[in-house]
Amino acid sequence: MSPDLENDFRKALLEDDEIGIVIRSHLYIENLLDELLSLLLPFPEEYEEMNLSYANKVRLVCAAGFDKNFKPMLLALGSIRNKFSHDLNTKIDSELVKDLHSKMHPIAREGTAKMLSEMAGEKEFKYFQQHHPRDQFTTLVLNLWVIMNGAVREAKEYHGV
Repeated sequence: MSPDLENDFRKALLEDDEIGIVIRSHLYIENLLDELLSLLLPFPEEYEEMNLSYANKVRLVCAAGFDKNFKPMLLALGSIRNKFSHDLNTKIDSELVKDLHSKMHPIAREGTAKMLSEMAGEKEFKYFQQHHPRDQFTTLVLNLWVIMNGAVREAKEYHGV
């Protein structure tokens, strides 16, 4: 992933309104899904012609070897994006974040609160629930992005790309 794309992602998470944060987060994650699929599948050109939905891309990447424990969170992100795309009254609230957080991979969940406190520049550690829902959502998606980006990097190394 290029440094510019990484900076664009971080900027989108910090500067956009809630709709922008959700839509852009989803776009960046879906882009990583596409890249990972093109690396994991033996005939990526066939995949590219399939025009799969986001949910089916998630299912396919797990079938191709990506850790299936991330599937619930990836699917939840797609559902959140759909809510924001079809309902003007949708907000990043504690209920939405609680649901997304519950679907997070247990390993990734461990560092989330610490990451959020560090991103907020806090000297004292605050529990995840003490932060604003928008900040919680941003941290969850950033964690997912880091994991997906790592999987892409690992697949590139494996294939010598």
